[in-house]
Amino acid sequence: MLTLVLSFLISIVIVAISRRFDRPDYHLSEKRAAHKIATPRLGGLAIIIAIFAGVFMYAISVKWDLLLALLPIFIAGICEDVHRPIHPYLRLCLGVISAGIFIFFTGIWLTEINFPYVNALLSYPVIGIAFTILAIVTLINSINMIDGINGLASGKTLIMSAAIIALSQQVSEPNIAVLNALIFSAVLGFFILNYPTGRIFMGDAGAYSLGFLIAISLIVLKSRHPEVSGWAILLIVFWPAMDMLHSIFRRIYKKSDATRPDMMHFHHVLMRRIEIASKGRITRSWSNPYATAIILPMSALPVLIGFSYYNSSDICALAVAFFLILYSAIYIRLLR
Repeated sequence: MLTLVLSFLISIVIVAISRRFDRPDYHLSEKRAAHKIATPRLGGLAIIIAIFAGVFMYAISVKWDLLLALLPIFIAGICEDVHRPIHPYLRLCLGVISAGIFIFFTGIWLTEINFPYVNALLSYPVIGIAFTILAIVTLINSINMIDGINGLASGKTLIMSAAIIALSQQVSEPNIAVLNALIFSAVLGFFILNYPTGRIFMGDAGAYSLGFLIAISLIVLKSRHPEVSGWAILLIVFWPAMDMLHSIFRRIYKKSDATRPDMMHFHHVLMRRIEIASKGRITRSWSNPYATAIILPMSALPVLIGFSYYNSSDICALAVAFFLILYSAIYIRLLR
């Protein structure tokens, strides 16, 4: 409760004093704005302060290691949120540094993911460490990619952290359960102001940091408990991972710059489809939260199956294939 209230109160303070931190024209120049009024982007600051207030009050042994590992990618996000952009490749390097610090302090990396040929390669420490860093950096950026409309990234984080809490209790990992309870509480305090009206955004700092914390939580669970299927882990993060995968293939197909954002993500397409279907009666201020209200229940289904069958690779692998086809079919239908 303290984490939730602290996140909510800090978010209110930021809304009250920091509207100048976001200029609509800053995003409109990139042709990807989903909002039309100046909105503070420092919600991630409120979330991270609240999470670490809880971490330091609770008996979690790795608090300083966790803070140090998070710091590089958090600083990269803060720079973006106060309109001091850094080069995308520098951002990527900072993500790699954060992942490397986590592995250095914990000695944890992925050695198998329930995929026979890949498992043989991951048995070599160098490859296992490189793959783990790639997985962490991928989730860091994928959470940022879905942070395009009110409540989507924060709502999806609530769903993922709730699943990790439940899974941690199943396999007796109290520290991971506590960390994700703090994530859930802090994000919920922010979510109250973020959805549906978008009074505040989590920004890059929030998206990067939450992606990092969710990623390391899942990596710890998988590395310590081989019975947890790698396919189940993929189902828990399916929506942001699929959005990023689709974005990569879309840009390769169009031969566009991979570092340039666009408005062809699933949530952007759905938002505009709602406006078109209503023949303009539903404006951007309402199509934005409507799209989130449609996507969040859809994105919860893979998570539910991943948790329910976390020890069955066959069922989870089939579910991944099914949801991949379903996602693609719905996206194509929305475009048409």
